[in-house]
Amino acid sequence: MKAVPVASALVAFVLSAALPAAAQELTECVAARLDQGSRPGACVAEGLSACDSEPSDMPAVAMLCYQKAQDGWGDGLAARMAEVRATASQQIAALTSVEVKYDLLGKLMQCDRLEALALIGEGDAQAIQRDKARCAAAATGLTFVRLLISAKDL
Repeated sequence: MKAVPVASALVAFVLSAALPAAAQELTECVAARLDQGSRPGACVAEGLSACDSEPSDMPAVAMLCYQKAQDGWGDGLAARMAEVRATASQQIAALTSVEVKYDLLGKLMQCDRLEALALIGEGDAQAIQRDKARCAAAATGLTFVRLLISAKDL
């Protein structure tokens, strides 16, 4: 295990304490799943379950819920990346940054693809937008989970 300077440890503590509730809950869920030897990606579905349960005739409420989850997980991604930059070597931090950026962009492109395909059909525009908002939130959450797993020993 590598020694972490006191300043880096303080930065890590401050960042983890400042995480939005959604990011903190996801972080705790991932840690618990890893301890149990189960799939941590399921934490994203659990985190979106409240949004998923919004009535289908109220898509704006669900989309706002998904956006809030995406924002919280995005803030968690940014905080964890700041922690990586503060504690890891410059090369590891740069590699991690590239991986996170393109992991998220790839997932978001799939959300755009699914939306474009849905628009070709006769689907309801509000339902399509709801699905895209869920996809974007899930993409952000899954990228955050991947970062938590890959950077846990940095």
